Amino acid sequence: MKYLYLKSLNIRLIVSSLIFVGIAFIINSCKKDNSKAQSTITSAAVSQAKAWYENTYPVNANGGKLTTQGVNSNYDYSQVTKPDWNHAATYTRLGKNVIEMPIDPSSSPIYSALSSGGSTGIYPKENSRSSFILLSDGKKYSAFIMTIMADPSYLKGDLSKLAKNTYRKRDSTFTGFVFYFTPKGQYSGGYEFKNGQLLTPAAPGTQSNGKTIQSVGTSYLKTAELDPPTVTCTFYWDLTIDGYGNIVSQVLIYYVCDTSAPPSGGSDGSTGTGSPGGAAPPVPPTCTPSSGGSSDDAVRNIIINVAQPLPPGGDGGMPPPTTEPCSVTEPVVVDTTKTPCSQVGHVDSVAQNSTIAAQNTQILAKTDSSQKEYGANQNLKSLTGSTYVNTAVGTNASTDSFIPVLTWDATNGFTVGWSHGHPGGSAPSPDDVLVMPDKLSNTTLQAAGASAIQFYKNKVSVGVVTSTVSFIVTVSNWSTIQTLLTTFKASPVDPTTGLNAFDENYAKIGGDYKTANPLASDSEAGAYALMTVFGDSINIYEAPKGSTTYTPLTLTTDANGNKKVANLQCPQL
Repeated sequence: MKYLYLKSLNIRLIVSSLIFVGIAFIINSCKKDNSKAQSTITSAAVSQAKAWYENTYPVNANGGKLTTQGVNSNYDYSQVTKPDWNHAATYTRLGKNVIEMPIDPSSSPIYSALSSGGSTGIYPKENSRSSFILLSDGKKYSAFIMTIMADPSYLKGDLSKLAKNTYRKRDSTFTGFVFYFTPKGQYSGGYEFKNGQLLTPAAPGTQSNGKTIQSVGTSYLKTAELDPPTVTCTFYWDLTIDGYGNIVSQVLIYYVCDTSAPPSGGSDGSTGTGSPGGAAPPVPPTCTPSSGGSSDDAVRNIIINVAQPLPPGGDGGMPPPTTEPCSVTEPVVVDTTKTPCSQVGHVDSVAQNSTIAAQNTQILAKTDSSQKEYGANQNLKSLTGSTYVNTAVGTNASTDSFIPVLTWDATNGFTVGWSHGHPGGSAPSPDDVLVMPDKLSNTTLQAAGASAIQFYKNKVSVGVVTSTVSFIVTVSNWSTIQTLLTTFKASPVDPTTGLNAFDENYAKIGGDYKTANPLASDSEAGAYALMTVFGDSINIYEAPKGSTTYTPLTLTTDANGNKKVANLQCPQL
């Protein structure tokens, strides 16, 4: 996966280059490509199904750009991807009319990976292929996204073999999984094949080589192991990956339990795919709410979809989805906006930590002497204390970027921030800020579960030290900043400047501020541009060189109606 770098942007140089780019744009803006004509749908049945689908799953008014889509909630596929109606296959199967279509190439692709304990190496995303399935009994429709996930032993490096497996017909030697989701992201069942044969899990409470397989769907990611000698389980998730390589959703598909020791508990049945009876399966891992009792914590419900028993097959196609999964609910923590004054105490405590303060002193000295960006991770030794690992200060020998790394283990520490130097004295760039939501997709962090993700969100920050001033940025609104990350990654790159449209907009806003305020420094103009672009999704704090006491910044309007950067006065500061 491609991650963002911490990066400095020189507003004056960028604005001057944009003037040249603007001239070129004017010259070429009138050229239009009319070579591609929209083909029409001729089949009445497909046209009727298309009308039903678009009425049932309308795209939001934001033009299909995904807004608040967290990894701990159902991923709304209908807002980012759509069927390719021009390449629909129609047929009848299992007593229903079927329309099978690939994903429209003009929309966002969908990939899946199989994960256990945070590793996506079991089945990488390249081994998956998704398509739309619409089923009708003549009275009503139902729509699903079918994902084929092939085992490497079946593909043997030939990804074209994925196309041999459709809803209507599967390859006689297919080994792997098929998963179904509704367009709104609800898990609707999944099946495993080996050498073309459907595998039937062992009945709960019975032993098959000391293992019991349970099948269940859910919307969280957490590794869990029950205390011996009762039972030990390995959990497997389907990770949904968007077109930019971000993990946007995960579903617990099944878990394999070691039942070599006699299981405890009664014989009250099971939610697994085998027949009822025997010992009840272990409860899947749960999302642990924040323990701080903060007023910032809110609770909502997520859906746990329990897969239904395997249907009979035999016609050479894929088993059908489960159209009516039963469901239960459980709470999970969601985020609310954090004000600048509510976070300033945390910002100061980090800056005043002796390990972090020594790091920043070293970063600034090395950055000033070399005119290259130096930086370091801010890693806590544990999730229960405030002791930091003395991580090394390093550089990738660049004048405008530093590569951030995230670790999440007791050996290397738990990364809750990064600090780096800007040789030119500039403020944090959009790239710097967006590293924080970008790292949420780190598989090690995801594997640690919902409570670890929430801990990261509560603690993470990005710091910039310069020869005149220092900055720290925190996230105030995670929903907004994750939407901005999606916009950033989708922004086209200007081949002349090497910057995408998001960064160029930031530079233009900063340049306009410098024009309106000639005495303003580059760092002030950058802070203004950053607050203008990110709005309430971030809080930005400033301190004089060498100080560890930070003041939150805000925007005010002067007597002439011009917006300016100012210090925000917090109570009891």
